[in-house]
Amino acid sequence: MKKNKQKIICIINLIIIILILVTGVKGLETKTIIENNETISITPQITEIPLNTTIKSVFKIERTNYENGIEPLEINYIQKLIKIENESEITINEISINKSINKYTISKTGYIFTTENGTFILRFEKINSKNNLTEKLEWTLKTNYKNNQTTNNTTTNETNNQNNNETINNSNCFEFVEMKTNKEIFSVNEQLEISFEVEPQNSKQNITYWIENINGEIIKEVRTSENTNTKHYTFKTKDEGQAFFVKGIIRDQCRKIEVKKLIATKKEPKTNKEIMKTKITIDKISNENSNEIQRIKTTITILKGNTSKTTCDIYLVGENNKTISPHYKLKLTKKESQGTITIELPIYNQKNKKIKLIVKGLGKKITKTINIKQTEKKTTTKQNNEKKEKNAKEKKTNSTKENTNNETTKAKNKTTNLEMKKKNIDPKLYLTNNKTINKKELKEIKNKNMIKEKMTSIISIIIILTIGTIFLLKKE
Repeated sequence: MKKNKQKIICIINLIIIILILVTGVKGLETKTIIENNETISITPQITEIPLNTTIKSVFKIERTNYENGIEPLEINYIQKLIKIENESEITINEISINKSINKYTISKTGYIFTTENGTFILRFEKINSKNNLTEKLEWTLKTNYKNNQTTNNTTTNETNNQNNNETINNSNCFEFVEMKTNKEIFSVNEQLEISFEVEPQNSKQNITYWIENINGEIIKEVRTSENTNTKHYTFKTKDEGQAFFVKGIIRDQCRKIEVKKLIATKKEPKTNKEIMKTKITIDKISNENSNEIQRIKTTITILKGNTSKTTCDIYLVGENNKTISPHYKLKLTKKESQGTITIELPIYNQKNKKIKLIVKGLGKKITKTINIKQTEKKTTTKQNNEKKEKNAKEKKTNSTKENTNNETTKAKNKTTNLEMKKKNIDPKLYLTNNKTINKKELKEIKNKNMIKEKMTSIISIIIILTIGTIFLLKKE
């Protein structure tokens, strides 16, 4: 019986553990989306929302079919924290995020901060790249009531202690707190100054502050300070024409106080004056020759708009895009002004059939193609006759030189043939392409012939001796 009871107790314990595990992971339910034909799993990293605490690791985003070596995946999404209040939804935090993921990512996957208790929706929104429809994944979360209960209990206990004069020193508790700004209406690029007044000033305080728009989107991140020094923020162009709340939470050893102030930025009126744009026009181009140097003459009109750039560069390039003229630099300092200029640019390389005139500057680049007229040099009749006479003389000289060389070669060959005949050498064997062989080569050939003659004699003697020996042996 005891053994059966123990078994039943073990089974009940196992069931209880399983139930605890199942209920414990409900808040961490993993959901999936499809991105670039890949399955991406999204898992919240929190089960409840702590008060007055910034959370930036909100999701774990993981590629379920990841393999080593594949390219990172780019994913863009919006994370929202929405409070449910009286059957309506109020966006508390909203942030757009772009992440590059290898296998998975956790860090900086969202932004959550709230000072209010309640029930919230944590939302993951993404636009589907195929059909442009918004995909939404949602989880229901609650704030950590323990934090608030602890605060309330602490306040109650501290009040009791104050009444009993036991543990809390009143000098460490503030009696007056106020948050001020230097103005209420601001322009773009104007600086906001936030100051806190705390009395008594020797109280130890912890100040948390931030700025958010009326939709709850934070434009200046949450920061915490232990001093009352002035805090700053400069409004940007994107902040133009909006209303904002400056919010703060001041804590001491006794309690916390929440403060906020409404401010706004002006929407600057647009002026009716049209902004002049820069324009460059090539009005006229002519191809001219001066002192056998080819030149391009051009007239250019430049209208400088509202630009801070001042220099304009004018030059020519050839068919290979290499510069073939000097650079003409023109400086224009006055905005919204117009002028016309005519200049001549000499061409360095006149072999190009097509060239380009380039006007570059003031944020613009204008190109014009020019067809070049190929010019021929004119020669006089006298120059042509002189050239013919010169060519005739050169031909005659070259013919005389060839005849002389041939006669010299023949004479050398005859001399060499006589010498070889005296030395019993066949001249036909040692003359190639009318070139004679030098003495060293003749000596080597003569030695080779002597060796051949000796070898022939030795072989003849051996043959005679062999035949004689065979004859004597047969006779015996």
